[in-house]
Amino acid sequence: MQLLATHFHRTNYHDFQELTDRQKILILALLYRQTLAAEGDNSPSTDSPTDSSTSGQNEESTGGQAMSYSISTLLTRNLDDVFGENDPARRRAAIDEIFTEDCVFYEPGGVYHGRDAIDCVAGAIKATHPDFRYQRIAGPEELGNGGRVQWVSGRLGEAPAYAGTDFIIAQDGRIAAVYLFFDKLP
Repeated sequence: MQLLATHFHRTNYHDFQELTDRQKILILALLYRQTLAAEGDNSPSTDSPTDSSTSGQNEESTGGQAMSYSISTLLTRNLDDVFGENDPARRRAAIDEIFTEDCVFYEPGGVYHGRDAIDCVAGAIKATHPDFRYQRIAGPEELGNGGRVQWVSGRLGEAPAYAGTDFIIAQDGRIAAVYLFFDKLP
């Protein structure tokens, strides 16, 4: 697996698209682990399976813990309630609910650390195209503690303006990292 991550660092985005879905998720998980290691995080390995037994339960029923969501729910809510939300208060509430405090958002133009940065970026993106809507072109897919969703965006009733894939790494039922890749339009 380390060879996959090394290979990814030496290639460009277009080469990444030619990898299998499993290879992509493995690379993203390794890159996330390397990021945690570089930042001195001592959290459990991302290779271990996550416990989804509390998925969807509220704080009272989990003994005061924050809510935990399935990876598919996290992918959907990130697309709809964060990057697709025009109302800043609702967007921020969703970010606080579904992202870890030390979350990271990777996109071709930069890397953003923390909920405040993700809120700022999501708001700026939405402000440039307030009438654009995200539409999933396939259902969310899960693998271990990661997942992806493919989407298009544009004005309703018109051809999509752009397409992409969101990959996430989940930790304790919340998004720890999001990787955004722009795709060719279908």
